[in-house]
Amino acid sequence: AQQDNPDPTCLVPALAVGFGDLQKRAEQQKHEAALHQAKLEEISDKLSKLNRQHALDNHGRLIEFKRRNKEQSFRILRLMKMMQIVRYRGQTLRGEEEMIRVRLERMTQELDKPGQLQRKAQDLWAQAQNLMVQRLRLHRTPLGTVRYEVTSNEEFEKCVNILDNYQAGLSQLTSVMQQDLQEVQKQLGNNTT
Repeated sequence: AQQDNPDPTCLVPALAVGFGDLQKRAEQQKHEAALHQAKLEEISDKLSKLNRQHALDNHGRLIEFKRRNKEQSFRILRLMKMMQIVRYRGQTLRGEEEMIRVRLERMTQELDKPGQLQRKAQDLWAQAQNLMVQRLRLHRTPLGTVRYEVTSNEEFEKCVNILDNYQAGLSQLTSVMQQDLQEVQKQLGNNTT
């Protein structure tokens, strides 16, 4: 048996006398396969819960931030329009008003071009989608429902890390938007007085 072993580094011959031993070996293999299947189902359930939670938590927030971003863009444009009206009336802007105008123009340019943070979030989302398509095997259950199975714990961790990175990107976007909102509100408050 040792001489006929195709891979002595990982395969060990075991003595099997009769069909009883073969049946025991087959039952042990079935038991191990059932344990593996249970672990895969558990990982699949965790991944499904994470995906649902991620979608529920972040989709609404993302829509709200887009709405706020548009609202702030319109407010900035309205302020710039008022400043241009003052300029065209023949009144000169003071030094601090000119600084505000320059900062507002920079902010408007940042709003007009696609942001680096938005591209990063889109890249992370695309990576997560690619990993799900490439690394998860799609199975249909007898009832016709779809179930995903992760082939290893490493792949599950990769998916979790990608979702964490996406969450961190959204958190960073949120903080930047809130800081910009506070700055604009502060500037609007200074201009009205």
